[in-house]
Amino acid sequence: MRVFGILAVVAGHTWAYEWSRLAFYPWHVPLFFFASGYFWSPQRRTVRAEALVRAKTVLLPYLTFLAVLAPVYLLIAVPHTLSAEAGTAVRLLLGGRRLTLPFSAFWFVTALIVAAVLYRLMERIPFWWRGALFALLAASGALLGSVYAATPWSAGIGAASLVFMWFGELARRIEPNVRRPLPVGLALLSVGAAVTLLVRRPLDLKAGDFGVPLLGVATACAICLGLFLAARPLDSVLPLRVRRWVNSLALTGLGVVLGHAIVLWAMRPLLPEPLLFAVSAGLCWALALGAHRTRLSPWLLGVPQRETDPARGSGARSGKPRPRRARASHPAQSTTA
Repeated sequence: MRVFGILAVVAGHTWAYEWSRLAFYPWHVPLFFFASGYFWSPQRRTVRAEALVRAKTVLLPYLTFLAVLAPVYLLIAVPHTLSAEAGTAVRLLLGGRRLTLPFSAFWFVTALIVAAVLYRLMERIPFWWRGALFALLAASGALLGSVYAATPWSAGIGAASLVFMWFGELARRIEPNVRRPLPVGLALLSVGAAVTLLVRRPLDLKAGDFGVPLLGVATACAICLGLFLAARPLDSVLPLRVRRWVNSLALTGLGVVLGHAIVLWAMRPLLPEPLLFAVSAGLCWALALGAHRTRLSPWLLGVPQRETDPARGSGARSGKPRPRRARASHPAQSTTA
């Protein structure tokens, strides 16, 4: 789902049309908040520890990309006057919706950090009371959405998006009771698509637009839950090799989120849109997978450097027999967290 969501983000930035807004915007950003709640571990960390983990795994790559890209952007795309360069520098530091190409997705990264820390801070509030509070925050987006979007680093959007995290945690609690996840998931997707086509007002969280009050959020949650339920049967049918590739793509996905807009910025005038999408996603993921094997991995991707598998490394090249791998007794045990 994380890989699918990243592809949807790249597609939404590649095709700037009404059909693409209807196809991707109702769910592609809420999906990441939903997934954070779905995989949430209650009471696992203190608030301080949560902030430190998010700083290491998300904020550090954000700052690295910003530090490398900002001087190039100032040199190439900004008039060389003191006022223009100073104004652009302020926008880059404040982040959020102020950032456009090649920083299009940066706002989401900081909003997600804020949401995760706030969610940890509010863990002591009873679960259902939290849900009511977060629903009110999201509903207030109809009146205060532009205010939320104007906050530095899109912190206000992160706070208003807590409802998606809460619903993700709720989905994880009720999922074991869903006996037929694929039909239920497809039904939810159908309902979400029907509402989207009928209302024709998708969410645009970067701009602080939460769609029709409550209905837009409810539609996004229904689509996210439908995607997770529809994908659940894949856990038992995908080969181990495919799962490992998916894990690698998911682990390195932050590099694609932060980097794809750079490719769009540089190559949009040169390539047709289908090829531009393929190059943006494919090139960034190839570079991210390569960086994952270097010491730059924590700085660019927020994950430790990938170590060489001894069974596929020097032993394989020297002709020594590879040790046989133990077969997982359950599909979930055969993939890394």
